Amino acid sequence: MKITGKTKIVGLMGYPVSHTISPAIHNAAFSTLGLDWIYLPFEVRPEYLKEAIFGLKPLGMAGVNITIPHKVQALAYMDALSEEAKIIGAINTIVVKEEGLFGDNTDGKGFINSIKDTGFSVSKKRVALIGAGGAGRAISISLAREGVQTIYISDTDKEKCESLIGYIKNRFDILTLEMKDLSVIVDIDLLINATPCGMKEDDHLPIDPSFIHPDLLVYDLIYNPQKTRLLEEAERKGAKTFSGLAMLVYQAALSFSAWTGIRPPIDVMMNAAKSYQVAFKRN
Repeated sequence: MKITGKTKIVGLMGYPVSHTISPAIHNAAFSTLGLDWIYLPFEVRPEYLKEAIFGLKPLGMAGVNITIPHKVQALAYMDALSEEAKIIGAINTIVVKEEGLFGDNTDGKGFINSIKDTGFSVSKKRVALIGAGGAGRAISISLAREGVQTIYISDTDKEKCESLIGYIKNRFDILTLEMKDLSVIVDIDLLINATPCGMKEDDHLPIDPSFIHPDLLVYDLIYNPQKTRLLEEAERKGAKTFSGLAMLVYQAALSFSAWTGIRPPIDVMMNAAKSYQVAFKRN
């Protein structure tokens, strides 16, 4: 990759960022399209986040992605926010504009776009969501907008769970319930794991696998490992499975478009993500 005095810079701010796949995804797309852009990781400690964000415009950067643990804190430093960012209360994308910094949250849109690409329609479907944190909140609100029939939500933090259920009930004409009994999974169409449970080999399963059935689509937001124990169990039961790698790529595509004004090649981004994972595993 050739760097010039005109190279546009974008990147990722988080802490830590040493294992991020995002540079591989974006730089593959830049290279394929022949764009003089580069995506770099920036490890920013929480106490320096404000200075780092306010430095974007003076440095001539086009924008950044924001990841853990900065998604909520970064929102306070924006000049304008998308509706999604306002609703969710967190951002994962910053676009540097002439008039200031624009914050967006593409978690929900990235999820919806990734699932639509499989030909699966969420309209009128029954959904069970495990995890009411930032990603779970964004996804559930996007699902409600897409017209799902029912959303069951479960979280170990009861207050967070009830807050999300109340928010959706007040704004959408959709049956939204706390998933007190996991047996409801036998009657649902889509199961989403939006918790970190499954990142480590010794993690317990987020649900009892006996509830999984062949007509179920199981979507685990975790992308490393690409195939979690939950997805392995789902495959054994004959269910269709989806890893978080797809959501990551579709989120990246939305950020890419916001910065460049160009629709990126999804297939190139996906192949880059998969290749990076394989190489990382070998090392």
